[in-house]
Amino acid sequence: MPEILNYLSTYGLMDLIDQETIRHSVNLKTGGVGEGIQFQFYSHSEAVTALSNNPHFVNAHFGFEHDGQVGGKNMDFRGWQEPHKNASGAIKSLQVVIGPVGKVLGAPERALGYADLDCDKS
Repeated sequence: MPEILNYLSTYGLMDLIDQETIRHSVNLKTGGVGEGIQFQFYSHSEAVTALSNNPHFVNAHFGFEHDGQVGGKNMDFRGWQEPHKNASGAIKSLQVVIGPVGKVLGAPERALGYADLDCDKS
C-alpha cells in the first residue's frame, strides 16, 4: 500500500481522495481481496477532470476492469511509463479507476476509487 500511496502523491492526486477511506482492495461482489487499494474520491467530476487533464495519464477506455471494487462501469486511467511521456521517473504504471456516481451512500457527488501498480519496467 505505501508504494501506491507514494505514486498517488507524486502525481498530485491525494487531494482528490478522502484519506480516511483508504483500505486494501476488496471485491464488493465476491468479497475477495485484491492487489490494490480502494478509497473515495471527494468528487467524481473533479477526479475525472484531474486525470483527464494530467499529462502522465491516458484514459484506457476499458470501463470494466475493477468494477467489483468501484461499484460498476468505470473510467480506467493508466500512467505512462515511457520516459518521454513521464518525467516523474516512475518505473511502474499507476492504474487509477473512478467508479460511477451514486455508489457512496449519502454522498452522491462522491465516487469509489481503486488504484494499483502494473508493469514493472526493470
